[in-house]
Amino acid sequence: MDTLLNQGNREKGNYKVLFGAVGAAILIVAGFVGFYATRPAHEDKKQQILEGAFLDGTPEFAALSKKIAIQNDAENTYQSFTGLGTITMFTRSKIRNMSDKNIVALKIKVGVLDQFDKVIREKEQLVIPGDKIQSIPPNSDVSVNVPIEGFSKNDDRARVQWKVTAVKVEN
Repeated sequence: MDTLLNQGNREKGNYKVLFGAVGAAILIVAGFVGFYATRPAHEDKKQQILEGAFLDGTPEFAALSKKIAIQNDAENTYQSFTGLGTITMFTRSKIRNMSDKNIVALKIKVGVLDQFDKVIREKEQLVIPGDKIQSIPPNSDVSVNVPIEGFSKNDDRARVQWKVTAVKVEN
């Protein structure tokens, strides 16, 4: 019975450690938020990477794009159902540089067409060589995977079309 009556007389604990831990956690979260808030936006990074690139419609682009071959790998094009009931297609191709210049970056547009060549969905993607190679040297190729989301099971997906829309070469 004495223990029941003494429960109200708890000793005051030292909450300095608890307040310090909460304060440190708040500072760490604020640091992460500040770090990500000051990073340049994804679109800004793309613009920086493509700075100095030859764009579709220029004579230099026309000459370079004729020497870039894209081979669609239809055997390795897959589809996957999402939890929302839509379909995501995973397309793969090989991009071959047949020019005499090193390609540092490419901007490609991948479109999924129906049997009447009408675009169902399309996606633009920036192709930057990875860790192993810094550029695509002449007469070599690189494999590219592009996921395209948002298809329904009733969509007529007859073929995939690849197009280069920007090329940046090494100076």
